[in-house]
Amino acid sequence: MSKTVYGVYYDLSESEYTSDKMGWRFYFSSLPHKYKFERESAKRMEWLTDSLSRRFKYKIYSEELALFQLYGQIEKRGYRVQDVAHPTRIITSPTSVVFEIEAKVVSNG
Repeated sequence: MSKTVYGVYYDLSESEYTSDKMGWRFYFSSLPHKYKFERESAKRMEWLTDSLSRRFKYKIYSEELALFQLYGQIEKRGYRVQDVAHPTRIITSPTSVVFEIEAKVVSNG
């Protein structure tokens, strides 16, 4: 199964449309999906960090979570995210991703 005449990949493992962010490679079924992800990712990362920080009254850096959330909202024809540092690590379902919060002290003031 290859690209359709309209430039859509139904098998994301064959797709040439990728975007690398924060050590992850996100695969897209179409160029418009890729462009939308790239256009909205910075805004989404800033928004989610601000939103969670306000809600919980602690600074919560959630850029990676924001990227995965946005990817899931945009890409509807499948799910394929690759760890750039470990190319054999490929995520094909959002249910196989877990985000953990780690507390760090940045100052004593």
